[in-house]
Amino acid sequence: MAAHSYGTTSSIADAVGTLIMPYGTVENVLRVTTTSHDSDTFLGSGYINYFIQRQDYYKVGVPRPLVTFFDQVGGGTAVSGNLNGNYGSWLADPALVVREAVSNTIGMDLLPNPAHNRATLVFSSQGGPMELALIDATGRTVHSMKLDRQPMGIAKQELDLAGLPPGLYTIQLAAANGQRGMKKLVVE
Repeated sequence: MAAHSYGTTSSIADAVGTLIMPYGTVENVLRVTTTSHDSDTFLGSGYINYFIQRQDYYKVGVPRPLVTFFDQVGGGTAVSGNLNGNYGSWLADPALVVREAVSNTIGMDLLPNPAHNRATLVFSSQGGPMELALIDATGRTVHSMKLDRQPMGIAKQELDLAGLPPGLYTIQLAAANGQRGMKKLVVE
């Protein structure tokens, strides 16, 4: 059936906090709310209008949402009845989140990785100062720095890698509250 679709979609990261789930509590979770208004017009068959609001809860270092809530209101002349509904879904592998909560780790990622002269460290922060260390493959700290009070939620730190010999390095973060994080970095 031929259709013409049009609409608008917008997303905003609108909250940071602690997510309490049936299998564990996860801190520094980012909520992203996406709102869509869509219409489908079917030639000779009518139309369907949708209003969708979706909330996804993300943790740095976890490749998909921990939780998703989805609300939809829809209907039109091309369907009988309404298309209203809502649902929620949890991450399929809760053990990943429970291990993170128990081990008190800082979620982090490096972009790009492998890197040449620069990389961006993206990490979760509880809002306090942190210490960063760059360690080479022999276990020697080649660079360290104190990060002033970081914003609560998702934070970024640019890393200058110019002058480092190619190889495998480890980035370590330590927060004043005892949280720690570690990520491998390849410098080319």
